[in-house]
Amino acid sequence: VLIGATAPVYLFYIRAISPQLFAPGITFTVWTALVIGGLGSIRGGLAGALVLIVFTEAVGLIEVDPAHINILVAIEPFLVGLLLVLVLRFRPDGLFSERGAFGARNRSRQDSAAALAGPAGAAASGSGSAAPAGSAGAAPSGSGA
Repeated sequence: VLIGATAPVYLFYIRAISPQLFAPGITFTVWTALVIGGLGSIRGGLAGALVLIVFTEAVGLIEVDPAHINILVAIEPFLVGLLLVLVLRFRPDGLFSERGAFGARNRSRQDSAAALAGPAGAAASGSGSAAPAGSAGAAPSGSGA
């Protein structure tokens, strides 16, 4: 919903739309911000964007000789990629992700489906410990009793 409301405001602000607005660099930057912040919450996306902006601005504040400024500009995407790899290595869900947000939804659907199925559904899924109907107290064949 937030993205749906943001796009028209952005287009109104720039007053034009062209394919260059959706270049791979911009797409990668947005995707990186979402992954760094965490995909399970809006708070994570906003925090990822803030972290990415602060990081890229900090790289831009590094003082270098004017002769070497091209190296700094060229190394910035590498440093952003390195930040992304470090976040994925040490915090795979992102910095502010709601832990298991997607898995929790799936598990709650499975739990509600099992509750609707009742005891027969639980026995069929193997989670119940009750013996099938008609087998309780049955003597083994050939016992001579």
